[in-house]
Amino acid sequence: MSLPDIDTIHRWFSQQLVHFSFKVVNTNIAPGGGVRISQNQALDRPHVCARTYLCESPAAAGAVLSGLDSIANISVSGPARHNASERVTIGPAKLLKAVRLFRGEAVKLDSPPEADLAEQAEVTDAYLDVASKSPAVINGDRLSPRLRQILLPREDGYLAVTPLTSTGVGLAVNEAIRARDDAFFASRKAAEAPSTRRIPLVPQFSVGGSKPQNAGARVGEWTKRPLVFDSVPTLDRELKRAFHLAYAGFRYRLPVKLVAEHQAFLGQLQLAGEDDSSGIVWTVRNREREAAYLMALWQAIENQAASVRSCLRQHEDDLPSPLPALEKQPMLEGWIDPERRSREWRETVSREVAASVVTMVRSSSFSPHRVCELDDEDGRRMAETLAQGGA
Repeated sequence: MSLPDIDTIHRWFSQQLVHFSFKVVNTNIAPGGGVRISQNQALDRPHVCARTYLCESPAAAGAVLSGLDSIANISVSGPARHNASERVTIGPAKLLKAVRLFRGEAVKLDSPPEADLAEQAEVTDAYLDVASKSPAVINGDRLSPRLRQILLPREDGYLAVTPLTSTGVGLAVNEAIRARDDAFFASRKAAEAPSTRRIPLVPQFSVGGSKPQNAGARVGEWTKRPLVFDSVPTLDRELKRAFHLAYAGFRYRLPVKLVAEHQAFLGQLQLAGEDDSSGIVWTVRNREREAAYLMALWQAIENQAASVRSCLRQHEDDLPSPLPALEKQPMLEGWIDPERRSREWRETVSREVAASVVTMVRSSSFSPHRVCELDDEDGRRMAETLAQGGA
């Protein structure tokens, strides 16, 4: 078997190989396409996917990145490597098998390509260069309506999402399953009591279209027998909460009971009001009385923040530093470390809390407890009282 020249091969790699192929969702779509990632797109998150794999060991990252598949059954055709006057054509499956053979993998190939070690290294380097350094979206601007989609709520509408499966992650999982099953059968053959049960597998993975092999050259290696967990390990709830706080930040909750008590207090002041135009006369005494209700709200939030601090402190060795949430929620630093609070922090957070109270009272869900309507002037008054700490 002869190979085309290296420029043709490299160009074909760039135009046809992806880590996430659209055709795994539906083999009938045309044109095929997909997404190719790079090592620079590593994502440090607490779940398993192609980009989080890149944060693991170099061997694990390399295994996932090298799991490229073709977007269509398009042969590679170009000048012969040793004779430019001749044309050479090779199918995608055979070329990808040749690459794996050059990389030292155990691959069955009827007629190995005629290439010396230097030529094999050229092909392998071109493949790994595309796999790890050339991110791309191929045919992303021509998506087929046959792609299955999930509608996810987003603001006032929905976002159409098509989940794509990573070839490299699928291969890595399948390899782990085979290794575990081999150990299981070896222990049975040796008449030893197996320490674990074989992982159950299903006979067929639902790939759109009539022929799953049309999804790509490597799809049959891992999609036909996917992993099915019959007992999923559970994550510690507090650890899960710590990761959520680290990435999403702290969102305090205003206790409905305390806001309702503040509303009842305002209702009493209205009934006792001496000025019919405003309803409530905000004397020094009345503001001092209101401060007690507002500081009860502040203390409730402080209690929530103390729980957040305790959770983050308990799992600080498992969390990234600095916390990613600090970039999008600057006020978080004051909640998790009271010593870093400034006058400006207190005033900013007081305005946020006061605005949250106004929004909550205006909401339809709060209508059973609503006694007085709150306006922007009420928000400014409450913010001032909270910033002063009730003084």
